[in-house]
Amino acid sequence: MQSKTSSHDLQDAIMALPGYDPHRDAGACVFNEEKAERVVRFFELCLTHVKGKRFALEPFLLERWQVGIIANLFGWYRPDGTRRYREVFCYVPRKNGKSLLAAGAADAVLFQDGEPGAEIYSAAGDEEQATIVFDMAKQMILQDDVLSSSAEVFTKAITYKGGTFQPVTSKAKTKHGFNAHMIVIDELHAHDSPELIDVLETSMGTRTDPITFCITTADYERPNSVCNEKHDYAKKVRDGDVDDPYFLPAIWETDKEADWTAPEVWAEANPNLGVSVSLEYLQEKCNRAQSIPRFENEFKRLHLNMRTEQDERFLPIELWDACGEPIDIEALEGRDCVCGMDLSATTDISAIVLVFKDEGDTGIGYTLLPFLYIPKRAAAARAVRDKVRYKEWLASGLLLETVGSEDVVDHQYLVAQVVELSKRFKIREVALDPANATAVASMLESENIERVMFGQSFLYMNAPTKELERLIISEKLRHGGHPVLRWMAKNLAVDTDHSGRLRPSKKKSFEKIDGMVAAIMAIGRWMAGPCSAESVYERRGFLEM
Repeated sequence: MQSKTSSHDLQDAIMALPGYDPHRDAGACVFNEEKAERVVRFFELCLTHVKGKRFALEPFLLERWQVGIIANLFGWYRPDGTRRYREVFCYVPRKNGKSLLAAGAADAVLFQDGEPGAEIYSAAGDEEQATIVFDMAKQMILQDDVLSSSAEVFTKAITYKGGTFQPVTSKAKTKHGFNAHMIVIDELHAHDSPELIDVLETSMGTRTDPITFCITTADYERPNSVCNEKHDYAKKVRDGDVDDPYFLPAIWETDKEADWTAPEVWAEANPNLGVSVSLEYLQEKCNRAQSIPRFENEFKRLHLNMRTEQDERFLPIELWDACGEPIDIEALEGRDCVCGMDLSATTDISAIVLVFKDEGDTGIGYTLLPFLYIPKRAAAARAVRDKVRYKEWLASGLLLETVGSEDVVDHQYLVAQVVELSKRFKIREVALDPANATAVASMLESENIERVMFGQSFLYMNAPTKELERLIISEKLRHGGHPVLRWMAKNLAVDTDHSGRLRPSKKKSFEKIDGMVAAIMAIGRWMAGPCSAESVYERRGFLEM
């Protein structure tokens, strides 16, 4: 066979992992250059790229950083002859070829390890993700005459000399009965639970040379993130704060303080820059993130591996703060406004936000006046559990107690608050989320206060959500710098559908956003023309789901 390989200095390449020295804690483990070279040559002689006009069917010639991972993993051995590393944490931004690298490693283990009855699994949260690495591994086999003639390749399985490679998801009918030799964990940040990973890793107990090969981009800050937990551990191993000579940290990321718009910063985080990911591509994504703030977190997280506070921060806090001009509440008395109400079912924050339209020389804008409520005991519990400043906000009057039960929100009390506010401000109507609002709507009607049910779907929320974004960017919003509303603005994340429509996402948002949802609903009613359009809920009532 004619050699297709590139030449590599393996002793140099194993030092290619940022901040990590494999010699530091090697102990009695030794690097076997011949064994490392054997796997590197398998990649470059037997495997070919599977996607793209530029690379498809071309030999898989490993870049230095990829050699660093493969040579370390397959070149270091313990005194008993087994591999040193049991786990690889490959933390690389999107488009850098980490899935193809993991697929090639799985093929190398299947064909070269000689492990009796080897079971290799590509594990992910859903079937589509789980098959990405598997399909790449399968396609590379089919593109090589020697590999394809010696293996049996099926839709969802590859077999070779008693060994198998299959995709598996957290929805598998049974998560037991595995005897894994290698698992590839794809996009760890997308795993909602460690259950599948724990089951697969536990099943490796009888194997002498098991491998967990984890590939992922950055996650965002959220409770119980499997990815963040593993990332934090990997950094401690890399930095020598944790003594784990059997864990291989391959981490390319951007410091949070770095200038995320600088191409030299992109190069530090993207080891395949100029190969599988182009400078032009990153420039395009960066330009979009600078022009449309809601894409900033996406760019930082997916392309720079920067852990962000949210999946997609909708409103950069510096833009929000720029709209913090003080509000003269007395000057608002008697003026028309729309009231947005976002009601909690039991113990969380409920929001009443009055929105006033301002028409001046600089064009139409809005002023927000928030009133935020929470049961006293719920505030105390959450202050301890979530380390949020509820007690301080309650003491200063920024967060208000609901009267009645200390444990659950009193909707009747909130209606009474709207009635009192209507004596100071001319509330044209109250916009309500249909959830939890049937009784409140009836109470408002009995008080002769106009109310409109405002759905939370993309159909209703898209236009006012985008209008809020426009208002903040153009500094045509006033919120007075209210600290609790600022906290909610900082928390706000959005869902996006296939048409690019937006809506606030309580699931994605790191913490509470009730005040922002109430404000968006009220802005939506101003846009529609308050009292000018009958709500669908008024026409046909509520549908029981």
